[in-house]
Amino acid sequence: MIDIKAVDNKKRAIYLMGDIDESKSEAFIKSILELELQDPTKDIVVIIDSYGGYIDSMWAMLDAMNMVTCKVHTICIGKAMSCGQLMLIGGADGCRYATPNSRIMMHEITSGVWGKISDIQNITKESTRLDSQMRKFIVRRTNLTAKQLGEKLRHDFFMSAQEALKLGFIDKIVTKFSDLKLKGW
Repeated sequence: MIDIKAVDNKKRAIYLMGDIDESKSEAFIKSILELELQDPTKDIVVIIDSYGGYIDSMWAMLDAMNMVTCKVHTICIGKAMSCGQLMLIGGADGCRYATPNSRIMMHEITSGVWGKISDIQNITKESTRLDSQMRKFIVRRTNLTAKQLGEKLRHDFFMSAQEALKLGFIDKIVTKFSDLKLKGW
């Protein structure tokens, strides 16, 4: 469920829980754009506890995060896996967080391929393009080189919050919301 919660009518948080799919992407985009319209000077927090989901939905959500002028903080509470991990690292520079017991996981793009040979070839070509796009994004947003990333993506790669900090997937491990230094909160 994606929901906007206001605390004292000043807190601006979007909760990204569970699988990332088209309906969550739609709700997320509407929520983030609505918060931007309400007050573009106040920060937004995206709280993530997700196993991941559909990459097309995730890219739409990341594009929406990048369109707004509000600074978007991302925080993993629980897990940020697959597309959830990409949402986590997509937060504003210096504004990507995880709680001490969080788990972060990345892996190669997966796709169920079946059908006619020509369709399989087209799906493979598109999956390869998306995988390249994902890899470039991770290298740009973390401390990993393309070679290091390739080695880690051979299998599901799990990280503790401490490992994620070391590898540049997050900027800080936090234990309370006041650690986030949010503008407008």
